[in-house]
Amino acid sequence: MAGQQVTVTMPIRLGILLVEDNPADAAAIARELERTDFACVLTRVQSETDFRRELMLHPPDLILADGDRQIFDGFRALAITLDLAPSLPFIFVSASNDQRLVERMFAAGAAGYIFKRDLHDLKAVLEYVLAESAGPPAAEAASLTVPAARLAAARHDILVP
Repeated sequence: MAGQQVTVTMPIRLGILLVEDNPADAAAIARELERTDFACVLTRVQSETDFRRELMLHPPDLILADGDRQIFDGFRALAITLDLAPSLPFIFVSASNDQRLVERMFAAGAAGYIFKRDLHDLKAVLEYVLAESAGPPAAEAASLTVPAARLAAARHDILVP
């Protein structure tokens, strides 16, 4: 199926809520987002209170969450998301690539996963998750055409369900 294209509908500005306590990791994620074709508005939170507030007052188009946090971890953020906004794509960004942990992330309801050492794959994960979701809920949307083979590779190599 070489050359087949998939159209992904995405907002003009992709709102991303980032749950990350490490400033260096947050900066690395922000830098990688700048390298993508996505125009992003990235909001970083560290606490459950801030997460709930942003989720309700400024609903994002997707969530990126550190899976390795000690206090307010990604699994708690995912549970809240599934309760308050179940169709919102949720992607774990983790320093661990332990297969059991990754399986647990998907079993809990995550739409995607990326290993922090492989942040260069973030664009492919975002494209895949947005293509697989019903599409971001933003009112203003544009189309992004992505080669189908690239999405298939992203699904295989980046551990999405």
